[in-house]
Amino acid sequence: MRRLSVSLLVVVLLSTIGLGWALDQLFAGLAKSENDSLQVYREIGSDLVSSAQSPEKLSTIVESWPDTNPIAMRLISAQEMALPLELEQQLSVGEPLVLESESDVMLFFAVPNSNQVLSLSPPGVESETPLRFVFTMLFYGGIISLVLLWVYPLARRLLALGKSARAFGEGQFDKRVSTHQRSFLFGIESEFNSMAQRIQSLVADNKMLASAVSHDLRTPLARLRFGIDLLDEAKDEKVRAEYQGRLSNDLTVMENLVEVLLEYARLDQQLSDMPKSSVNLVDVISVSVDSLLGTKGVTITWQPPLTACIVDAHPRYITMLVNNLLQNAVNYGNKHVLVTINSKRSKILLSVEDDGPGIPEDQRHEMMKPFVRGQLSDGSQSSKGYGMGLAIVSRIAQWHMAEFSIDRSKTLGGARFDILFPVAASMSNVTRLAATEPTQAATIRNR
Repeated sequence: MRRLSVSLLVVVLLSTIGLGWALDQLFAGLAKSENDSLQVYREIGSDLVSSAQSPEKLSTIVESWPDTNPIAMRLISAQEMALPLELEQQLSVGEPLVLESESDVMLFFAVPNSNQVLSLSPPGVESETPLRFVFTMLFYGGIISLVLLWVYPLARRLLALGKSARAFGEGQFDKRVSTHQRSFLFGIESEFNSMAQRIQSLVADNKMLASAVSHDLRTPLARLRFGIDLLDEAKDEKVRAEYQGRLSNDLTVMENLVEVLLEYARLDQQLSDMPKSSVNLVDVISVSVDSLLGTKGVTITWQPPLTACIVDAHPRYITMLVNNLLQNAVNYGNKHVLVTINSKRSKILLSVEDDGPGIPEDQRHEMMKPFVRGQLSDGSQSSKGYGMGLAIVSRIAQWHMAEFSIDRSKTLGGARFDILFPVAASMSNVTRLAATEPTQAATIRNR
């Protein structure tokens, strides 16, 4: 909005000053040419007054002046003119006096040794008053045209924004506004698109959560009802204890599912309320890798860099993001997981790769949605978790202004998950204290 205000001020000032100066120069040129055309009549009047030997002879010349002559001439009394003192002094010293009316221009010459004034009315000379009016209208019309020329693209983008807002309010949640970096409304349009994207995601998540609740809770509820019926019929204590254990497991599954649903539903609100701070991704990854030491049959290769990789993030949620990526790679990989991190100019790239079946290109976008599970190496669908890991990663990455993408690993042949973080503003001033110590454990083998 500041850019918009400055632009409007500049347009108004430049149009007022520039247009006014241009019209003033044009008017001065026209007035000069008009004065040059009057010079002939000044000389005619001065010659008549000076050549006449007496006022009576000048009166005779005026009386005998033919009516068909285009130059109108007559003698009038100086008292009849009732001129201001300055104009009277101009006439008294012999200078011609030019007076304008709305219809014509008249020249006056004082007759020596008399109280009379000779007036000439040149033909074809118009007054400056209509010319001034025309130039005044041109000035205001030019300012209005320039302002309208500036307002037109702004009004067009405002109308497009209003149209998109109405369509979005009518339920077209995929409606967006086309943005341009040079637009005065770029900030507002970008904020609208961000808001629309967030609302669309929330609506989609609510539909998906409702579908998941109806689908994933139906199975444990059916097992609970069936188990309760069997428990009522069972007489053997050992059988009853077995049924009670199954009921307890089903309740635990339901409890975990509800907890995951609530956690994901609250994620947006929690993220928006969480302050960010400078976090070293290297330390977060090292802790997350150490936490997976108990996983059997999986080797995690992780080479910590010597320099710190600082991002603006919330420690809890950036740790959740890294944990979910690593856990997903461990669940779907066969034996190897590779974790790398690189700094590229103003970006930090975190990559997690595995040697699992990978994710087909046409399914990668779907894998970022809640309750979508991947396939195992044998082609069967995984029964681990609830399919929320990558959805949470995507949401946390979006809140951190990071880019989350899925590709195929060229090193291990499985899936590759890349997250591109913007570098924190304080990155250039931070030096990792551990850089002076020897790097340990390029490879961590979990047994």
